[in-house]
Amino acid sequence: MKSRPPFFESRKTEGAMNPITVVSSLDEILTVLRGAGWRVAVHNDYSLNGMDMTFWLLTHPCGVYVKGEGRTDQQALFECERRARELFKPSP
Repeated sequence: MKSRPPFFESRKTEGAMNPITVVSSLDEILTVLRGAGWRVAVHNDYSLNGMDMTFWLLTHPCGVYVKGEGRTDQQALFECERRARELFKPSP
């Protein structure tokens, strides 16, 4: 397994993460994730019980993946980012 990427320092604000207020555009979210080594493996829009949904799956060169689903691309990517942060949070 390859080494872990650096923690998403560019997204930390005063010791707490708040992606909804720190980043507002889809391009910014993807830029942060791509800058940390993540790549989009799958992006799919679909309908579930008549409700439009989106799915994103991102992979990292160290051999892990994260997925996110939501009503919007931003919701799904916020979920991907949250999961990525959990995987690579700093060690105590």
